This record gives sequence, structure tokens and C-alpha cells, in this order.
Amino acid sequence: MARQRQGSVATSVRESGQNCQRQSFKVSGPANVDVAYARAKSRHGWRTAEEATDGAYLFPDDDFKHVVTPGAFYDLWDYPTFRTGRGVEETVFMRVTLMKAPRGTDLEANYCLDPGQLYANAEVKAQLRQIVQ
Repeated sequence: MARQRQGSVATSVRESGQNCQRQSFKVSGPANVDVAYARAKSRHGWRTAEEATDGAYLFPDDDFKHVVTPGAFYDLWDYPTFRTGRGVEETVFMRVTLMKAPRGTDLEANYCLDPGQLYANAEVKAQLRQIVQ
């Protein structure tokens, strides 16, 4: 269910009938779980419930979840953005969990890329890795 932004318009792959390619990625790093959350939010546009209901919607869409347990766990479902080497900002449907680990943070990501976004998979993983470094 990836979305690509064209101006201010986002089209859902689910709505357009294209096939999405499901991806999974796990990585651990030395960053504190709260620092990793702040990086994910500021670098990729993860929204809180308040931000998701900014007046444009009465409720967040079905693909939204934002569970926060500071110092321990974050469960985020949204459409974050990733800048690619082609200079394109790709928006993908993604679920990221950030969990406190003995030596930093464990990150687990499950996301969907449409066929036109597969070129960016390595870059998405590299940017996810930077969140916990």
C-alpha cells in the first residue's frame, strides 16, 4: 500500500490496483530508543495521532497507528517519506517497531513498495539503519 506524492496528492497503490512488494527489515543499534523515535519522526515524517487528525480528517486513516511507551517501545504505522539517490521523495506504507534493547534499540520494519519504488529498497533500509545508529 505504498503512496507516491505528486504535489500534494497521494495515490494509494491499493486504490490504483497495483501490486505491492512486501519487505521486512530488522536492525539493532546503539541509539537510545527515545532518540531513535525522535530521529524516525523528524527525518521521515511519522505523525502522532494529533498530527494525523490536523483538521483534514476526523479520524486517522485505517493504515495509521501510533503507540508510544517512552523509554521502552514505539509501534508506528503510517506513510513516512524517504529521499532517494535519484532526488525523489518516496512515501511508503510502513510499520516500524522500536524496542529498548540491552545495548540500544531494536528496529523492525515491515513495509510495502510498489514496483516503481523497488529501486529504493536498499536506500530505505540504509535510512532505517541510521535511525538506530
